[in-house]
Amino acid sequence: MARAFGRGGKMRTLLIVTLVFASLTGCQPSSPKSGLNTADREGGPAGQKQKIDSRPEQTEPASLDPQVAAKLNTATVRIQVQYRNKEYVYFSGFFEKDSGLVVTSARAVGLKDAGDSPWQIINVITHDDRGEYAGRLLGSVEPGDVDQENDLALIHAKAVDSKRGPPNGLVVKGQPPAVNMQVFVFGVPQEPHVGSTIAAQPTTITSLQPGNDRALRLIRITSTATRGHSGGPVVDGRGDVIGVALSGPEDRTIESVAPSGKLVELLARRRK
Repeated sequence: MARAFGRGGKMRTLLIVTLVFASLTGCQPSSPKSGLNTADREGGPAGQKQKIDSRPEQTEPASLDPQVAAKLNTATVRIQVQYRNKEYVYFSGFFEKDSGLVVTSARAVGLKDAGDSPWQIINVITHDDRGEYAGRLLGSVEPGDVDQENDLALIHAKAVDSKRGPPNGLVVKGQPPAVNMQVFVFGVPQEPHVGSTIAAQPTTITSLQPGNDRALRLIRITSTATRGHSGGPVVDGRGDVIGVALSGPEDRTIESVAPSGKLVELLARRRK
């Protein structure tokens, strides 16, 4: 009996040493059912679960050709409007190639006809090919230049320096828009600084809304641009204008785009 007790004591001592060794090395006994240790089952080190990202994979947005982006920077403007009550508002806009006029949101000039609009002074702030401040032009609005229904307006820019005219304009005939199509919104963020830099925001078309005549009435996009971009150009990957960015009075981001077809109609009406 004493010999058996001695052997039992040695076995208990061996078991204790084994357990201590296992706790120091982090080894765990194998699962009898799966044959996998705890680290295998949890997907990482013992006692630590691996974080699994269940979100869909995000792809990097496509970028514009540098030369195309430089042209868009020079054509995009910031519009500073002083109303008769001395209040200032800020919008974006761009030069249209064929007419040489500045396109923007009708909200910039008060959503009214030129004769009733509350604007008093319109400054058109131009930018260089890097999107930095380049100069200032004086603007005006004439009868027939406002499309209140589609929130579009045209501004005539007069060079402060007679030796320097407006920059090259953009082509208003982008490829037909489609849902999930990647586009870019150009404009100046909301911060009211004269020297603010042009910012290009990649975004995606989420829906196309027809009007009563079944023609395209409105384009919806994901809200990546700020309301300071309102009036700025929305372009395709080639830099052609597919629409004009719009925002409501209380909107903080851009989610709506007036399609280029509505702008073409406004330009055609004023040529008659």
